[in-house]
Amino acid sequence: MIKLWVSHPLADLLDRVGLLPDYVDAQLEERIEKRAAAILGYGDEVPKKIRTETGFEVVAISRAHGRLLVHIEQRKSEVLRWTYREHSRNHCIFECPGIMPNTYQASLLGKPLAELAKPGFAASEAIIESIVPFADGWIKAHVAPIWRQFERNRRS
Repeated sequence: MIKLWVSHPLADLLDRVGLLPDYVDAQLEERIEKRAAAILGYGDEVPKKIRTETGFEVVAISRAHGRLLVHIEQRKSEVLRWTYREHSRNHCIFECPGIMPNTYQASLLGKPLAELAKPGFAASEAIIESIVPFADGWIKAHVAPIWRQFERNRRS
């Protein structure tokens, strides 16, 4: 068996819609076999199912280095409220509007994301590693979610 890593935030969303990480991985593998990019985009079945059943605006799910990675852009009406994107195991970003004093930024380091924002799924449990405020009124938080290992049945 081959190991597949999935973040707790993505596993939470998959659990909510009754999908297994192995199924998502098989969908990506099927795309690769057809010489397409290893990404399930906005119009593909899995992101669409998550959006429909949970209300979380999953833009894409990809795979890199044995990890499933999710990208979410949450909107209210036409206004972007927050984004969550897993680029790799060590590079996960949560961005949202907000202004905060430097002293408050320092007090959030090492705390769960829920101390800064409550996105409504398991990303709230990711640990804040750093926060960067921008002049446009947005905040970028580098976060560390928990990663879980699953077995995948993909042939090698």
